[in-house]
Amino acid sequence: MPIKHKPRDLCDKAGATHVAMRLRTYWAERGHVVNVTLIDGSFESSLRIAPTYVRTDMINGLPRTHPLNRKSKQSGTPTD
Repeated sequence: MPIKHKPRDLCDKAGATHVAMRLRTYWAERGHVVNVTLIDGSFESSLRIAPTYVRTDMINGLPRTHPLNRKSKQSGTPTD
């Protein structure tokens, strides 16, 4: 079966921007706000790229406003 599209490089600026947009959109559709930041990395000679990192304010993959995160904060269980 032939590949119909070129695989996306998620480490470059365009790929990281795409991931950030998808994260924001996914959680916005579910009623949550996720803060996403792109961080430019330094050149990695072993990888031959200067990656762009995606950072969020999520806890364990869930937005801070998610009910599971609010529940664990109330019970005193550490979430970070």
